[in-house]
Amino acid sequence: MFERLQVIDRRIIYVLLILVIALALLKPIGLPVKVGPMTQKMYDTIDALPAGSVLWLGMDLAVSTKAEQYPMVSVLLDHAFRKNLKVVSFAMWPNGGQIFDTLVAPVAKKYNKQNGTDYLNIGYKPGGNVALRAMVTDINTAAAGVDQNGQPLANTQLGQQVKKLTKDYVSFIVDVAAGDPGTTDYLNYVSTPEKIPMATAVVNVSVPGEMPYVQSGQYQGLMGGLRGAAEYEIMAKAPGKAASGMDSQSLGAALVVLFIIFGNVGYLTSRGKK
Repeated sequence: MFERLQVIDRRIIYVLLILVIALALLKPIGLPVKVGPMTQKMYDTIDALPAGSVLWLGMDLAVSTKAEQYPMVSVLLDHAFRKNLKVVSFAMWPNGGQIFDTLVAPVAKKYNKQNGTDYLNIGYKPGGNVALRAMVTDINTAAAGVDQNGQPLANTQLGQQVKKLTKDYVSFIVDVAAGDPGTTDYLNYVSTPEKIPMATAVVNVSVPGEMPYVQSGQYQGLMGGLRGAAEYEIMAKAPGKAASGMDSQSLGAALVVLFIIFGNVGYLTSRGKK
């Protein structure tokens, strides 16, 4: 019997993996996830902001990072709206504005938040960090006077309230970034010179490159990959796609390890007989 464990049909393994991952996604079981210090610091800093504070959300991501970063944006919005913070979004990546519109709708409905009053989507503006630096001087001019959907910023409450990307108008910055332009642009051109505290939410492969900025105190925390999003969901008491994604990853990995053990048991048993 043990010898057969070495030659399990790979199709059986694939089918079992698909079933385990699909079931975990459809019905999460809530496997424990230990919250790391970088995510904890980011959550605590945002949680301490007074109601009415403005959270600037950089949407420097793409559809290709959907699995990791869409849950980040959703849980940040959930936390911000639950704390009655105002959210202003700006994108240096072409799809950032559209992604924000897609993700903010269900969260805004949940908390009865209104576009232009509780949140404002400036959207994508070409120019990369040139546009970002122009926001420091005057947001309305840098954005050509309109938001993501072509509506005049001057006609919105937040458009009138938040005139510059400076400490006088913005309390905290979170850049959800998948690459360049992104977090270092905010750090070099906004956060450091304007003394606005910031944090970042990046794809998993970017975490090692961003960690020194957390350790030096230049970032007030970091949300890294799907794991970081799951940790934030747990702290925000808003479990969602990140938490279920971690369930599927953990169970899938456990199944693979189990098959490796089976294969080694079969090999050692057959070798002993020979």
